[in-house]
Amino acid sequence: MGTIHEALKQLYYSLGGNADNVRNADDPVAIILKMAALAIGESIAAASVKELPTLPTDDGTYQLQVVIADGEDPVYSWEAVE
Repeated sequence: MGTIHEALKQLYYSLGGNADNVRNADDPVAIILKMAALAIGESIAAASVKELPTLPTDDGTYQLQVVIADGEDPVYSWEAVE
């Protein structure tokens, strides 16, 4: 059975961390600090994530539609389902 240390190391690796940085680490806090040093929050914040359109206010059933045309950015809209 794995330990919290091994689980944290696996998480660190999956976030793009270099295995050499935590290979001999046996302190969970040290591993977590290495994860924080990856600064993945900055990468996520810089990603071009689109917000969903405002939710419909009328009663009904809706589906989120995404239209991509001519290589342009996607256009998101709520479409009523009849």
